Amino acid sequence: MKKSLLIIIGGILVVLVVVILSREAQAPEAGVDNEPDVSASVYDVLIYNGTITEVDTSKVPVDGPVEITLKTQSGDIRTILVPSFGFGLCPKLVKEAIVDPYTLKAGDAVAARGEVNERGAMVLCGTPGDYLRLQQ
Repeated sequence: MKKSLLIIIGGILVVLVVVILSREAQAPEAGVDNEPDVSASVYDVLIYNGTITEVDTSKVPVDGPVEITLKTQSGDIRTILVPSFGFGLCPKLVKEAIVDPYTLKAGDAVAARGEVNERGAMVLCGTPGDYLRLQQ
């Protein structure tokens, strides 16, 4: 009885290992046409200056970020993410430096500083000194 139970448990463990290894083998390789082309390394802190082309709040009801699309002064299109759910956890000085994204609209000139994530989007509230402010 004990021997049968050990054989069954061993078989289950072998199957689990095979499944895990096969999933890892199917994962895409980093840097092979599956990552966005960004000029900065992941997690670099950058500053963007430009004009807002869109403010998307559709993900906020499910605790997603406000997504701000920005056309930079050099003509690049960039995304800025302002957390909704985690915004209360931002350091006080950072929260004070981020303009309320609900007051922003297409055509507003802004300056932003934040960390670039693995998808090439700037994420605010990740590092001290992050900001999003209207330009004059």
